[in-house]
Amino acid sequence: MSARPEVTAVMLTIGEPTFERARASVLRQTHPVRAIVVVENVLPFHRAFNEGAAQVRTPFFVQVDSDMILDDDCVENLLARFAEGVGSVVCHLRDALYGRVEGIKMYRTACLAGGLPDSISPDTDFHDRMARDGWATVYALRQQDRAREAWHTFGEHRPEYTPFLGYARHVVDGRRWRYRGNAQALRHHFHLLHRSPHPAALISHVALAHGLFLPGELDLLGRYQSDAEYERIVELLDRERGARTVRAWPRLPALTARQAFRSSYRRGIAIAQHGGRCDLEAELARLHGTLHPWAWLMQAALCQGLFVDRFDPIRCEREWSQLAVFAYYFEPVSVARRLASELRRRAAAARLRLAVRS
Repeated sequence: MSARPEVTAVMLTIGEPTFERARASVLRQTHPVRAIVVVENVLPFHRAFNEGAAQVRTPFFVQVDSDMILDDDCVENLLARFAEGVGSVVCHLRDALYGRVEGIKMYRTACLAGGLPDSISPDTDFHDRMARDGWATVYALRQQDRAREAWHTFGEHRPEYTPFLGYARHVVDGRRWRYRGNAQALRHHFHLLHRSPHPAALISHVALAHGLFLPGELDLLGRYQSDAEYERIVELLDRERGARTVRAWPRLPALTARQAFRSSYRRGIAIAQHGGRCDLEAELARLHGTLHPWAWLMQAALCQGLFVDRFDPIRCEREWSQLAVFAYYFEPVSVARRLASELRRRAAAARLRLAVRS
């Protein structure tokens, strides 16, 4: 690789007011980009990406969305990670909702034959294909003089996180995680949203769970529109009711995964009918505070119950079947391994706290 390899920035926009801010951050790079390719008003995401990539005439390109702000040395740092056999370099961005999110991706242009597929998770499917073709993906890391959540970041992800945007994006993300069959990642995102102080965190949590039960495996990333389900959740979260409007349930029993799902599903229906925001927050906090092996499953069921008017055993069973892709995580051996891993993690964290105090 030459000392100053050329890089193109591919920027995707559907008319966001933040586009010029993103472009300005690209123009400030310590390693100047050779060209900027702007793709306007093309949907969904994979079509816009492929159209932009087809116009690249440099050995490397970086894909930038309109809601991103690159640190001045972002391009320089990503380019430095390329070595023989590396097809893409990924870095994280600082984010108001999550603290840190996977964001900027730089690609070796030669790897883009065929482009991104039309799927609900086009970027991860593409990276899987790159791996099968022998190309590696590496993550750019660095420890910065910032809060720990900002370590290993190379810019900001700064969308206008309104309740509607949080809801709309996370409904799509829920579909993506079901498509990927990755319950570990789903649990992690539930955890981050529960810890987030952002005002859009709760509705995003509900939407992420709701997306698990919605159809669709093609690319849905694009313009979002309000619907009756969004209005239903907004009305629920706006209810001025005190905690424990809905009777508190006993401690979590030892249930099968299906029983756990059914129980929390009914709990969500009860909150939708008779409760409000405080009841939902209290129930989610209870689930987050337990080592119960299916706490994440019960969170998903609880949130899905919010969209249901009355309990119907046939509908409940049908929605339970939507989670068949996660069946591995319900098996006893898998549950035992995850519990042991969590106990080891908590023990290590406790030892670290003791060491710091002493």
